[in-house]
This record gives sequence, structure tokens and C-alpha cells, in this order.
Amino acid sequence: MVKDKIDEGLSRRELIKLGLYGFLGTLIGGIVIPSSGTSESRAFSQKYGEVVYQRDLHLPNHLYIVGQRHRIDHLKDAFGEELFKTLKRESTVIKKTPLAQVEIYRIIEFLIKNKDLGLILQEGAFSEDDYSSLLRELKESFGEERIRKLKKIDDKNLEKVLGFEDFPFTGSQLVSLSYNIGIQGPESKQTYEFIIEITKKFIGRDATLIRRINDYMNELRSAAVLANSPVVIEREHKLGRIKNRKAAIVIGNHHLDELIRFIDGDRIFIEGAPEANLDKVEGKLNLREKGYGVTVIRPKSLLEK
Repeated sequence: MVKDKIDEGLSRRELIKLGLYGFLGTLIGGIVIPSSGTSESRAFSQKYGEVVYQRDLHLPNHLYIVGQRHRIDHLKDAFGEELFKTLKRESTVIKKTPLAQVEIYRIIEFLIKNKDLGLILQEGAFSEDDYSSLLRELKESFGEERIRKLKKIDDKNLEKVLGFEDFPFTGSQLVSLSYNIGIQGPESKQTYEFIIEITKKFIGRDATLIRRINDYMNELRSAAVLANSPVVIEREHKLGRIKNRKAAIVIGNHHLDELIRFIDGDRIFIEGAPEANLDKVEGKLNLREKGYGVTVIRPKSLLEK
């Protein structure tokens, strides 16, 4: 694994060399942000998303878990350019991806302004690595003037930016740049490499077995994210990079149900897959004991079945 890669496999140097940041300069308009007096549920559900689960709101620390739909531009290499263009034109899921990224941007923006959010934990980045210099390098390349313009952009133009094929940011990465909020990784590199190893081993096997292994691996990633997130938050707090222990975990929408199951039961339990020699995984989660409340948010475009 390359240490300085985040989310979509773009290195720091590649991000900076793309040189697309001026594209934002002409996309300026007014935005609508829920006021601080608006309740969370109403603020999210009215426009950008919905709170689907909450627990222990009285505790001093908080994890906001935000579902996301992944950008799929990397599929071009797998399918070929012409087939990829057809998929992008005809697939409702793919068409809605930029909209979901806008909603993620606005939800996190709301949390920054109203809930003192201090950190973003991005799926696809590892807890063992430190991404603090990445944000600094991107800020220097982007420029303060463009960042100021970005804060004024309206939803329509923000969707254009995030839907631009070669634009190197997700909504969560872009909002971190806009508001100088750090991004770190909640995933376990060891778990991720184990998943790749097992997946390669069973490629081409029975479809039912592959689905079972896929479910196991997704649950394993979710468990690692929940276990690692407080550790990363504590590290950032001790280093003085964040004032409080409030962070947004941005993770694939399909992980949310299993995350809620783990959190609600306050324990990790993953059934084994003996046919693939995969043992069951179980253990106490201890979020409450660590002082963490939890809010789970689905972006509005991802609420549809």
C-alpha cells in the first residue's frame, strides 16, 4: 500500500499535478445552510439527508456516521472507455453519485458550523497513516482565494464540480479543504490487506460462497472502522489538532445497517464462514464507556430503495 494515497488511489503529487482547481473559480453563487437553531433531524431531512439512528446524545464525544455513494470513475479501466460512457449515461445510480457527494459536503458543512465537528474519518484511508500533510499541500496548491470562492458555491454548481470526470475530490475531501478540517483514516491496513488476499484466493468459486465471503469482509471492515475511530480521534486530540472528540465517519452506504447493529448491541459479532476457513469475530465495542454518542445519517439521495 502506498502511504500517501487516500480514497480513490490518487497520490498527493497526482492530485496537485491535475491542476483543475481553477475550474471552481467561475462557479460562485449563494448557498442555503440550515441555521444553528434548526433541529438536526429537520435540517437533514428537509434537504440533504436524514438521521436514521442516534444514541447517547448526552455524552461529550460524538461519532457522526455519514453514508456515501462511491465515485466510479476508476471503473473506466475495468470496462473500457466506451462501455464506461454508456454505463455513466444510463445508470441511475451512477448519475446520482455527484448529487450524493453534494449532500455529503452539505451535511458535513452543517456539522462543522453547528456541532463543532473537528475531524473527518474517510473510508479508504488507514488509521496507521498520518494524512495531515496532505491537506496542507492541497491548500497551498489550491490557494486561499479559490477556497473562499468554494465556500460560496451553490448546490447546482457544486454538483457540476463533483461530477466533473477528472476532478480529484469527493465531497468529504472538498469540505475538509473548504473549512480546514483534517482528514484521517479509520480503516485497518492489516484488515484491508487480509480482505484483498482472501478475495483473490476465492475468485471464480461458487457464487453463493463468494457472496458469503463478501458479506463477512464488509462486516470486518465495518468492525475495524468502529474500533479504530476512537483511537485515531484520541491521537489527533493529543497532538492538539482537534479541540474536541467529534468526528464524521464517511463510509459506503451499504455498511450503515451493520454499523447500526454493532453500535446498538454495543458489541461486534460476525458469523464465521467455515467453508472459507474464516473464524467468527466477536468483542465488546465500548463506545459508551469511551464517552461517545453516535448519529447515523443517510444522504437524501441514498434513502431511496
